[in-house]
Amino acid sequence: MWIKRTIPFIFLIFFSGSALYFYMNLKLSAGQSGFYYDEEWGKRQQLESFWEKAEEDTKKKIQEIALYRMEKNVQFYNPDLNRSVEGDLTEIAGGMQLIIGNALYNGNVVSAEGSKGCVISREMAYRLFGTVHALGETLCMTRTIGEKQERAVYIVRGILNTKDSVCMIQGEKEQMYPYVRVSAKNIPLSVVKQKLAGFYPGETKWYWESDFYISIGRLFLCQPLWMLFPMAVAFGKKYVTKIEHPLRKEVMKVVLMVTIAFGVYGILVISLNFSEDYIPTAWSDFEFFTELFRQKTDMILQILRNPWHLGDMHMMGNLMGVILCSCLTMAMLGIWGKEILLFQKRV
Repeated sequence: MWIKRTIPFIFLIFFSGSALYFYMNLKLSAGQSGFYYDEEWGKRQQLESFWEKAEEDTKKKIQEIALYRMEKNVQFYNPDLNRSVEGDLTEIAGGMQLIIGNALYNGNVVSAEGSKGCVISREMAYRLFGTVHALGETLCMTRTIGEKQERAVYIVRGILNTKDSVCMIQGEKEQMYPYVRVSAKNIPLSVVKQKLAGFYPGETKWYWESDFYISIGRLFLCQPLWMLFPMAVAFGKKYVTKIEHPLRKEVMKVVLMVTIAFGVYGILVISLNFSEDYIPTAWSDFEFFTELFRQKTDMILQILRNPWHLGDMHMMGNLMGVILCSCLTMAMLGIWGKEILLFQKRV
């Protein structure tokens, strides 16, 4: 029946489109890397000094740097409506967009000069102001620093698309930070580390590299092609066997073999998109691949062991979306292909 072929095909299109959607969102974090330390070490002044002393080549390769820290159980309140909520505070020095990722729901991020502006989550906006459309509203914050109680007032400049109660501000000049996030598109991580040498202190507790996860997502996104390609080759062989003219049949056999070779090469080129850090100087250097596998396995384990920040959550969420939807696409492709083969046999 036609419905047995149509329904899997509809789901096939839906899941493949969803996988592509998640992949495009994942690519928004291209070129970003994060370095995490146990101790607070950097100040805004160090960041400004780095940019002042940086060579032109460094400024071209590194587009943005942001230092940040996180503090839990901070009190936020709306004095006009007498509403309060306990949430997480993120203080930033530098580009706030790097920390937010693609989580901005409405409004704008706060620039480095915007000391009185803040970006809050939809959850916090609703609990404090009774609506997610809270741009321009006034928010008060209290927290304990040492033995002192600090109170500050901020204007809501942006809303984040996240369910947690989160507030992000530009930190004070003397505030210290343990985390750094960098944007350097089309630059291998090894070059980024080289350009930042002397800016951040030694080896990190753990780090992540967005381009690595984007490459993994690309591999999964292209997996259905490896299923579709043999199906197309099978149809091609079936067509060639039905040709009765000897010369034409031999020509089509050659065309089919050339098509298979170019097809495999094309899918490999589309699927593999790793930086120079993943290419050894000699393919016989097996120690390179062993060490590379150890490093990336350790990086993945560290990410699983440590708490995810907002940008990390969106990146990993999109990666999981690509993997899940690609697997479902392959399942639907298998069902649809089976039905097509059965239909052809009946015909």
